[in-house]
Amino acid sequence: MVESICRCGGKLSWAKQYNRFYCSNCRRYPPTCPSCGKDLFWVPGYERYYCNNCLKYQEPAVQKSPQASRTYSPERIHEIFSDLKERYKTGGMDEVMFAKLNRALKFRDTDGRVWAIGLETGHWYYYENEKWVEGQPPKTLIP
Repeated sequence: MVESICRCGGKLSWAKQYNRFYCSNCRRYPPTCPSCGKDLFWVPGYERYYCNNCLKYQEPAVQKSPQASRTYSPERIHEIFSDLKERYKTGGMDEVMFAKLNRALKFRDTDGRVWAIGLETGHWYYYENEKWVEGQPPKTLIP
């Protein structure tokens, strides 16, 4: 089993909530294996990625560019959130449904960072070092 190292040299930590590894050093998720879809680990001595699931060296899966998949602006996502919140306030949905729909409004940026709108505050947050941090999202987000 290969040690969980990022290409930047940082140690990857397990993000239980997302069932993936994450590098706090470069603030990215590692590339994924084209065969099984699991995270790949960098082996500095061989300057290659290794898959602990397939037990072999792999080239990372080809990532789709943000333009190839559907993207959303933070403003559009905030409009959707505001609409859901208004429906909740006027009795159009219960608290459980509102919370469930809001949890579905999680997006990634091109670096793999997860973004969401705070249920109470309506502010943007990204997930880093096992906690949510308030921030300004990039111009496009990927579902």
